[in-house]
Amino acid sequence: MIKITYKGLNLLLLVTVLLYSAQLFAQNVPVSVKAEIDRQQAYIGDRLNYTLTVESDSSVIMDSIPVSDKLGDFEVKSRNFRMTTTDDGRRRFTAKFVVAIYETGTHWLPQVRIDFLMPDSTRSELKTDSLEVTILSLAQGDSLADIKGLKPEVYYGSRFPWIYVIVAAVVLAALVYWLMRKKKNGVDDVEPVDTRPPWIIAEERLKNLRESSLLADLKFKQFYLHLTEIIRKYLEPRYGIDALDKTTYELRGEMSRINLDQKQYDRLFEMFDSADLVKFAKFDPDMDQAEADFQRAWQFVKETGQERKAEVVDDEL
Repeated sequence: MIKITYKGLNLLLLVTVLLYSAQLFAQNVPVSVKAEIDRQQAYIGDRLNYTLTVESDSSVIMDSIPVSDKLGDFEVKSRNFRMTTTDDGRRRFTAKFVVAIYETGTHWLPQVRIDFLMPDSTRSELKTDSLEVTILSLAQGDSLADIKGLKPEVYYGSRFPWIYVIVAAVVLAALVYWLMRKKKNGVDDVEPVDTRPPWIIAEERLKNLRESSLLADLKFKQFYLHLTEIIRKYLEPRYGIDALDKTTYELRGEMSRINLDQKQYDRLFEMFDSADLVKFAKFDPDMDQAEADFQRAWQFVKETGQERKAEVVDDEL
């Protein structure tokens, strides 16, 4: 028979509480980051798969994404980004890089810093671990002795570059023709000013975008470029802010100072965040996400436009 003392029972209870608390803490961590490499030893020039995974609560906003052609001494050959949702409702951002290096020895994939905007509007950051990789040489023993030097250059003599003369003549003729037509017309073509309310203009442009073939042709980057441009052009006259020349982060600060409904604010920047991933981080969305972002933009224009129409009616009364 196993005898359990009072002291042993207290120790068992303490261990159980600590394990439960650790598990509960792990479940409540709002953000986690992890970096992985598919192997820690490779030959010079080999392609290595480097994966960065970020998980966060839906209330946390990832404010910066590492996008560069270099990771330490490693060259980034290709990259792919994907945003998914876990079974427990958390957002999972996965960045997959194919990297290579052309120097032997021990090298390090550096720490990657991820910046976040927490639910209480404070900024926070997390860093991944740095990863060690050993790069081996392909040359073994005297194998380099078989490598021969380059052959001397072959001189073909000088030739007059007639092709450049022909191209320059064609460009000059086209320029003269354009100037003559412009002078004949007398005035430059000026785009007429649209005096309609900005929400009417934005709704028309959104309808034209939705009826285009960009989504059907899976041209997601062009689709998001047009979508964000329409919304930015709407925000300028609607709220009197310089939206076209601001980053999403700067625009977030401007819009936070406006008396905007929280749901409208969240809807607007969920669309902008998705667009930034597609435009700048080469994120590959699916059709459902693109459609959802379009609906966010459409709903934002409809709701804020109706509010402005109500304000105009009240002023007239």
